[in-house]
Amino acid sequence: MRRAYPVGIATTMRLIDNHLDDRSLSDYLARLLPMAGEACIQVAYLRVSGIELLREPLSELARRGGRLRLLTCGDFSQTEPEALRFLRELGGRTEVRMVSSSGLQGFHPKCYLLTTGRYSVLVVGSSNFTGGGLRDNVELNLALELPV
Repeated sequence: MRRAYPVGIATTMRLIDNHLDDRSLSDYLARLLPMAGEACIQVAYLRVSGIELLREPLSELARRGGRLRLLTCGDFSQTEPEALRFLRELGGRTEVRMVSSSGLQGFHPKCYLLTTGRYSVLVVGSSNFTGGGLRDNVELNLALELPV
């Protein structure tokens, strides 16, 4: 099955479900992060199991002065303090924030936006920043590769 679908001039859509063609969201992000100057991530759940899959590319982004912004939720005890600690200790241009869904009618996004000098990639779908969401579970994510 073909996985990339042309949308317009130099715009591509990809479906990533962690199992089709043996391609996972963690593999996809690990290939993009070394080229990214900025990564913005909004997820409901952040766990050490997700950090472990992308520890090196995230560390490298911070070491070379890239910007990492992450917004997550503290509800339901699904976001782990150790995962937050790792990201905060990256230093540099790393911002980590937590919100409470009280008063928001819930906070449950799964959105990854990475920007290089040539293009941006937006991934929206069902994958939290967990080992299950990034690799082990059957998920459904749409990645749009857009020229800058």
